[in-house]
Amino acid sequence: SSSSSKSKSKTGGGSINNGSGGGSASSGGAESGKRGLMDLFRFRAKQEEQELVFGLDSPPPMHSNKPHETFEVRNMPQHNAVTSFLLRILAGIAFSVAINLALSLVFALLFCLQSRGLVRAVLAPAHPHDTSAATAAADAKTAAAAAAVPICFIETVLFSAYVLVSGSNDPSLTGLAVSPQAPFSVTLFCIMAFLGRACAFVPLIIMYFLQLNPASCLTFSRWVVINTSASTLLGGDLQNPVLEFRIANLLGFKRPLLQAQVAASLNIRPRLAQETRRFIPLKLLNPEQITMPTAWTLTHEIDESSPLRNETWEQLDAQYAEIRITFSGLNPRTHQQIHEIHLYKVEDIVFNARFKNMISRQNNHTVADFAHFHTILLKREDLAPARH
Repeated sequence: SSSSSKSKSKTGGGSINNGSGGGSASSGGAESGKRGLMDLFRFRAKQEEQELVFGLDSPPPMHSNKPHETFEVRNMPQHNAVTSFLLRILAGIAFSVAINLALSLVFALLFCLQSRGLVRAVLAPAHPHDTSAATAAADAKTAAAAAAVPICFIETVLFSAYVLVSGSNDPSLTGLAVSPQAPFSVTLFCIMAFLGRACAFVPLIIMYFLQLNPASCLTFSRWVVINTSASTLLGGDLQNPVLEFRIANLLGFKRPLLQAQVAASLNIRPRLAQETRRFIPLKLLNPEQITMPTAWTLTHEIDESSPLRNETWEQLDAQYAEIRITFSGLNPRTHQQIHEIHLYKVEDIVFNARFKNMISRQNNHTVADFAHFHTILLKREDLAPARH
């Protein structure tokens, strides 16, 4: 028993010694971690002392000695979206007035088909609290005299127009009323009142369709040119002929359209199947722009895979060729998608021509002259005889 107790005491003492050793190791690890964290803080503080802080109102860290570049646009076609929108609103109002006048004439003619369909309205007596016999006789005489006056066609038209606009009748304004003994006139009045209530939503409908069809802010070049000589475009040399056309953003360089995408296709009638029409896509070299420039020249390289390879103007004319351009972009102010389709006929395709440069730069001042937006340059001997 004594030996077992000694072994237990040794075992217990061993366990105590192991526990104290583990505690010292853990405390040493914590202290080393604190020392490492403090060293990191000291390093960062020393690093921040050697760094400069630039905030919102701070001057730029790097200064350029070059003067700031300026940009100027000349002779751009005016595009006033507000004026165009107001003109379309006025056109919508004029259309509504014309429809109301036409319906008024139609209903006035229908009222004239039934005699005594409309009668003079009996207004309230001038002295309603006077119940004497003389006053009653005078009021009756006045009402009879008013009823004896015939109703002219102009009064019927004004009555119809008022009911169509308001959806009801005010005898004090129109001076007319529908006779209860004329069922045809009562039916016409009910139809007019319903149309008058429904016409209250006409301005909202006009605004909706105006929102669906905003005024165009794009213009396309008058011509599509095919330059058969080597061209230097997009910073590289193209040894193949190219097809080019231009698109201009009339909103100006301060309001570029976002996510602009352009696609082009060649539409022809095959020589062996004139009753059908083929739509062949034309691959553009620069079909997408994050922000559309003020003037955008798009290029199609006429390489081995192009449907325009070895085609002449006469061959395109024989196939009734057309070039269809589709544009899509986003207006940054209204957040509205813009979709445009433009069609170039074969008469608009010019071979051996190039666009005149509309960009000039001098002393960090860039000028875009839209007077040359549609201008092309070609030699007279290159003009096809069929085009004279």
